[in-house]
Amino acid sequence: MGALIGGTGADIQLAVIIGCDTSNIGTHDAMRLTIRAAFACALLASCESSTDVVATDTFTATLNGASVKPTAVTTKGSGTLTITLRSDTSLLAYDFSCAGLSTPATGVQIHGPAADTAIADVLVDFAALPAGGQGTLQLGTSGSAKGTIDLHKQVKLGVTGDSLFILLHAGQLYVDVTSSGSSAGEIRGQIRKK
Repeated sequence: MGALIGGTGADIQLAVIIGCDTSNIGTHDAMRLTIRAAFACALLASCESSTDVVATDTFTATLNGASVKPTAVTTKGSGTLTITLRSDTSLLAYDFSCAGLSTPATGVQIHGPAADTAIADVLVDFAALPAGGQGTLQLGTSGSAKGTIDLHKQVKLGVTGDSLFILLHAGQLYVDVTSSGSSAGEIRGQIRKK
């Protein structure tokens, strides 16, 4: 039994002998066979690392005044948040933007655990990221925030990165923007898996 493995400028023949009488194979032929088999195994093993697959999960939120709880807010303000998780890192990456707020924004926070009909405590404040977090925040009647949070670290007292990860996947987090005219939130959006 044999298999032919092609390569540029050379072919390697890998022969496997199972249950055959090997008494008629000379030492020189057996050595050649062993060298060829070892080379073929090394060639195949070197290809394994190129098959790694990185999984990505994306979560989004669309923010508006009608989603603010317990009382909706009439505003032309709107916003979006995108969160990305990759299997090759412990970092949660976020990208946020808003525009059209009635008054300048005073904060952008992620709250939870809460369904889209409830309110909850602040878990992440983009103006004061947890240890290991990095990012930028610009606030006004339009604004943006972009950065990362390390989920291997504590997010806040009593809340681990693992807890935030679980709440995110369960759809139990929302993002809101507070403003000088709406301290309870001018726009809000539930964070959901895309």
